[in-house]
Amino acid sequence: MVHEWRHIKLGQRAGQGHDPSGLAGTKNGSTAVLCRACLHPDINLPDDWKQAPLSRRWLYALLLSMDANFRQKARIRPNDKNDPALAGGWGTFVPNKPYLEEVRKHADQDKISHCVGAVFCSCHGLFCPNGMGDLQKSERYINMDCILLMSLIGCPLPILFVTYNIACQWSINFYERMNQLPISWQFPPDRSVTFKVLKFHLLAHIEKCHAPYALEYMEGVGDVDREAPERSWSGFNNNARSFSMMTAGACLDTGDDHCNHTNFEKTIKLAKYLLKKLIRGVSNLVVYTRSFSAFTEALKDQHASDMKLWEKHVTEWEKGTGKDCPYDMPVSSITMAKVKRALTEEEKEQEKMHGNDSALMLSELLIEGLGIEETQRSIRIMASQSDLMLYQETDLQNQWTSLFKRIQRFCESQLSHMLIIKKSLDKLPSDVEVETIQLLLPSSLDHIT
Repeated sequence: MVHEWRHIKLGQRAGQGHDPSGLAGTKNGSTAVLCRACLHPDINLPDDWKQAPLSRRWLYALLLSMDANFRQKARIRPNDKNDPALAGGWGTFVPNKPYLEEVRKHADQDKISHCVGAVFCSCHGLFCPNGMGDLQKSERYINMDCILLMSLIGCPLPILFVTYNIACQWSINFYERMNQLPISWQFPPDRSVTFKVLKFHLLAHIEKCHAPYALEYMEGVGDVDREAPERSWSGFNNNARSFSMMTAGACLDTGDDHCNHTNFEKTIKLAKYLLKKLIRGVSNLVVYTRSFSAFTEALKDQHASDMKLWEKHVTEWEKGTGKDCPYDMPVSSITMAKVKRALTEEEKEQEKMHGNDSALMLSELLIEGLGIEETQRSIRIMASQSDLMLYQETDLQNQWTSLFKRIQRFCESQLSHMLIIKKSLDKLPSDVEVETIQLLLPSSLDHIT
């Protein structure tokens, strides 16, 4: 009864009662609640949007996010065939028949995991029409390929940004897999597609993935995390146990109803949400533009030639003519452990030749000095607080005493290695705070000689 009532209400809300073909003539994806803030040709785009100059084409880019939900697992029911989905493909779920036919053709592809997969509007977190599909026993590349491509059938927008937590792997052979699917599903030749990784998930990837798949370096993307799927799944998962007990058809229709409900709730809150974003964006634009301008002007004094080289490198990379990503900084192979070992071996050889009466070797002295400076910074931060509790004040006093003793031992060993600083040490005031004492490490010798 509920299943049938929900189906009739779906058609009523979509306006199919005014269509001469009735419910039977409902088109795929037509009953899904659309994202009003996203781009829809002939609805909220200017008539000449296709003639926009290259410098403004990013305004007409579609931003999507993909993800799989590992909690939506269904049970095998003997009466699945007797209880099919009544609105399969009308809303947020893909049309089941063509989807399953293509999945079965490529059942030998590498597996990832299992549950349901979906495509979302990246900016506002709504479920896309025909953007959700059952992943059967495992999540495979073909599943996510089909779900993405079916959600974009009929979309004329030429620029597409897709974020996915494993985009670095999934996108490698995407076009080869796409060419094996029906032509009506494939992207038009002139469509520009860029694959990126969700901001939160990117940190878990290896170092070489960070710069090439970072959202921050793409023009027209904006300062967003693209983690809309995680927020949308949080509400969807409240029904996970109920879905697992339903037949396949009832599960699809009920899931579609929930997705439309989520889309509707977000739609009626869009005005408040977008106004909040606008106010924050305009104020931040002024602050960060001024900060960037001031920083750029300061660099021009001593790094004018370097800035020209940097700008050229970035411009070439953004145009696609540059080979290396300018934001991909080389990782140094030098570590503190390696430096310690090299210094220890060097001092061992010197000690064999000349001997050493110091309590600390030079390498130990430098490392101890850096440790003392770090402790000084920590104490300065703690001492600057005006509302310390009694136990915090006691702990601070203990740190002062311990640090003072460390500095005394350090200075005694320092004189055996750096006689040049003896006069400077004698000139240091005796009443100075322990966290502000200058250690006169080799890096500061130019300032005292």
